Amino acid sequence: VGGFEGNTSSSDMYLTSVANSGTQAGIKAGKIYGLSNVEYYTGVQLAYNIADTQKIELHVANTEGNVGQGYPIATTTVGKGDVTAQNKTLTGLIYRGGFAEKTFNLIASYHFEDASGSGAKDNKVALTAFGFEYLISGLTAQLDFLANSYDRAAGGVPTTKDSLNSTVLTFKYKMDQWTPILKVAMSDEKIGGAASDEKNKYTDYGVAVEYTPKADQVFRYHIAYNARSVKPDETLNAFAGKTPNSTQIVLGTRILADFLK
Repeated sequence: VGGFEGNTSSSDMYLTSVANSGTQAGIKAGKIYGLSNVEYYTGVQLAYNIADTQKIELHVANTEGNVGQGYPIATTTVGKGDVTAQNKTLTGLIYRGGFAEKTFNLIASYHFEDASGSGAKDNKVALTAFGFEYLISGLTAQLDFLANSYDRAAGGVPTTKDSLNSTVLTFKYKMDQWTPILKVAMSDEKIGGAASDEKNKYTDYGVAVEYTPKADQVFRYHIAYNARSVKPDETLNAFAGKTPNSTQIVLGTRILADFLK
């Protein structure tokens, strides 16, 4: 789920795209949530190795709720057959491939869930991702195309559709003790409405530097600066006519060690 961004350890991620974290407009409306709501699902995996560096996987998980989007009904009582009961099936098909001695890598995935619940029939969530990675001489370059959608229907007839489409670009260059990182993400969000759709645009960028004093040490230090610019819908969003911006500074350390030895 989520291309190479979704397959990055959260301890190594200083900026997440809205495809991963979700948007304020989407969460408030109870529509599409971010991929972080589903990245750590548990279930059954069936894998087939096409070659040494190519693999196809089939995932099936019994999820606690509707993983890709918000709760479409008011009640949240577990066991009543609503979306918070563990009665949803998430199915995913994933391809992983490495080429030219893993200089070029690819992740392609499609996840699907029937998001129907009491009062929310025939709803469907689809999460599609294509990720490309290039590795050479300390340089890591990643490009992800992420498409999240939530189709709402009544009696099998489609009514409205929400979508969140993102392009995420990441550069990382390891130079002995120092590793600079640059990340840019651009996202288009559509929240379906009975009369008209709400359309919002998001632009994120972040720069970070990691410092490892010695390769064999368990400590790594990092500092990051992130910024987000939002272009809200001109008529339907509460911030219409404004350009909400946010910034964030992250300063910390990571300790990677086995204390039980």
